Amino acid sequence: MDESITDNQNSEEPKETSLVKAEDKPVDDESKQSPESKAEVVEGENRQQPNKRIIHAQRAEVFSVFSGPIPPPELLEKYNNIIPNGADRILAMAEQQQAHRQFMEKTVVESDVRRSDRGLILGFIVTVLFGAGGIYLVATGHDLNGLVVIFLPLAGLVGTFVYSQKTRKEERLARSKTISKRNSENSSSES
Repeated sequence: MDESITDNQNSEEPKETSLVKAEDKPVDDESKQSPESKAEVVEGENRQQPNKRIIHAQRAEVFSVFSGPIPPPELLEKYNNIIPNGADRILAMAEQQQAHRQFMEKTVVESDVRRSDRGLILGFIVTVLFGAGGIYLVATGHDLNGLVVIFLPLAGLVGTFVYSQKTRKEERLARSKTISKRNSENSSSES
């Protein structure tokens, strides 16, 4: 049995894959062949047989591959016919996968928030330490060095704040463009 997978992709449409199964079956055809080319192998010997020709016919079945965790209802019914409670098992598997994915997303978001909080706390501690060191330098008569030590970390904090605000604004604009593009594509495809 010969199996091959063909992959049809379009740049704007979702990926669709078809699985093609073909099986070879010998079929006798007694017409359309000259006597010279007709031969049959019997126990390692070639023996001429008139009016006998073997050709291979292929039968192909095309199965449409779906996207997403749940197959279409027709396939669920076929799974139920083959495997007892097959559809229930597939739906349970999809529910477990969804719960796992939501747990992982929640874990990632919570860890990002903790990391961000730690960064803010450490930045505050470093700024306070530099500020205290700068005040000490100014108090001991090193005015220029003390002011540099005070304002250098503050300039870094202001730069970081401005950069993060700019990056967030660019991300929001990119997201709004993507959403508006999807909405316009959906409205044009519905028409």
